[in-house]
Parts: sequence; structure tokens; C-alpha cells
Amino acid sequence: MDCRKVIEFHDHCLDVRESIVTKDHGFTPQRVSLQIEASCDSLREKGTCPHRNTPSPS
Repeated sequence: MDCRKVIEFHDHCLDVRESIVTKDHGFTPQRVSLQIEASCDSLREKGTCPHRNTPSPS
């Protein structure tokens, strides 16, 4: 949240869980989204963030 950095990742375990949960409840997912908003540990601990002046992705 502090530097607006976005990190995309793929995790097979999340795909499996999503499939199991939705099928167990009788749903077919159309779109799945996971968003984690977090504070920068470096900014909190050191007062600086190496990504702070990096342009945010569009």
C-alpha cells in the first residue's frame, strides 16, 4: 500500500483449493481474484522503501 507495488504470482495450491471449494458448494467459477494489501516492512523498519520512487504499473 505504501509504494503501490503490484506483484503478480501464480500458485498451483491456490488453484487446487479454489477448485475444491467451488465444486464442493456447487459453483463453477467465472473469475477468481486474490488481492492482498500490505504495508512495507522496509518503510516501517528503516523509514525508506526501495520501491517508493518506482513508477507504479498501469
